Amino acid sequence: MSFFVRGESRRKSQRTFERLDVLAPVTFRSLSGGILQPHSHGVVIDIAPDGIFVQTRTPPPTDEWVGVDIDLIQLHEHIKAIGKIVRHTKNGFAMKFGSRYVRLASVQSF
Repeated sequence: MSFFVRGESRRKSQRTFERLDVLAPVTFRSLSGGILQPHSHGVVIDIAPDGIFVQTRTPPPTDEWVGVDIDLIQLHEHIKAIGKIVRHTKNGFAMKFGSRYVRLASVQSF
């Protein structure tokens, strides 16, 4: 079952995929430079098959590779993925999922 059935979707606009508004806790860690960094935490506020936006006080730098662990509690879904930071703001960061992933079937199934 796709978790996109239960959320509010945004207009497609110029994006390749529609985004779904969610509130899901996420743990993330920088994978760049060959040295594992400490875990940081945030909240995924939107998700699509190609990426997420995370609200956090500690956004990683743009172009950095990051591993994420997303817990969609209300939908009994758990996603682990790797992606690249494509944009960051004072409130968080946008991450595009990479071709290297751990488990992304839930996001790709809609």
